[in-house]
Amino acid sequence: MNKNFHIFGSGGIGQAAIVALESCFMGSFYHVYDIRFDDMNRYFTDLDENVKLRITQHNIDLSKTFVGEIDGDFVLDCTPGVFAPKVASLAMQNEMGYINLTEYVEETEIICDLAKSYSSAAVILQSGVAPGFVNIVGKKLIEKVQTEHPKSTLETLDMMVGALSDNARSPHFYAFTWSPIGVATEYLMPSNLVENHQELKVDSLAKISSHIIDGISYESSHTSGGVADMAEIFASQIKNISYQTLRYPGHFQWVKDLIKNKKITDPKVLLSEMEKEVPFVEDDKIIIYTYLDYLNDNKKLQSVSKSYEVKPQTIFGVKLRAIQVATAIPMIVSVDWAMSFGKKGLVTQSMIDADFFLNHKLIVNIFLENGVELTETEKIY
Repeated sequence: MNKNFHIFGSGGIGQAAIVALESCFMGSFYHVYDIRFDDMNRYFTDLDENVKLRITQHNIDLSKTFVGEIDGDFVLDCTPGVFAPKVASLAMQNEMGYINLTEYVEETEIICDLAKSYSSAAVILQSGVAPGFVNIVGKKLIEKVQTEHPKSTLETLDMMVGALSDNARSPHFYAFTWSPIGVATEYLMPSNLVENHQELKVDSLAKISSHIIDGISYESSHTSGGVADMAEIFASQIKNISYQTLRYPGHFQWVKDLIKNKKITDPKVLLSEMEKEVPFVEDDKIIIYTYLDYLNDNKKLQSVSKSYEVKPQTIFGVKLRAIQVATAIPMIVSVDWAMSFGKKGLVTQSMIDADFFLNHKLIVNIFLENGVELTETEKIY
């Protein structure tokens, strides 16, 4: 049966979402909403004409009051996080499902309050790559250890994602590959984590750590939003939990110096300063790294981990950047899960079935067969 999807935001992620939806719900109809559509066909040059005929465009300005009646199955929110409560309210007013990608914490809390009494359809929050995919990988590692080592003690769950360019230069060692205001926001807003079973908020970028993933050196630091609800749900079971952003070595110190020297507290100001030196690039990759340390039955420290590298891919003839693939596909898989099982009400990342998600055809077939590398290691220290 054909579905009706309403996609808010016509940028790279919104367009990738349509491609991913078509691969999962072939023959559906796509209603796209945005203030302008200058970039609408950037990735759609090679899109099948039959699919294009099922896409309609609607001009709206979400910065102004927008109230209307829409009919369909699901609203996919691909707008900047600041608009998330407004789009979520619209979906609920029209008794439709809703899903977003945002790492914005305050807006997420607002939607949680709005959805407390909503039971017409699912309201799924933070379902991109981070938050989103990386949290479900973390949940799967928890389930693996608890199943295979039921008497173990869970020590540290660290979830990390980096949206990176293939190359980077001094002094910033970075290039913008996704929403630059999102980058600036996650650097300045506080980060939620768990230390010694206690939920805390810490300043983002306060601590920088080094890692070698698949033989390449990276650095990481706590940033805002990526932990989703994992801290709240698993604080009693896992001693330490965090989400961290991955970058090339040297980047975070450059940002910290910039913030300190310019006395920056506003993400828009930080973005303006970063844009003076940091370029925008198309050559991108996504690095995903999650590990869970635990004390086994014999009280020896062990670790289980997963790492992924996502590269640009072609899906249904449409060339998509790595950030589009890694962000849009988890969103659509979450929609499929909710619709397949008739989920209703608020859905956070810890509630999504990890086995359904990670074994979904879009994850397995597209990610693995089209070049995403998956490694899994388990070692005793």
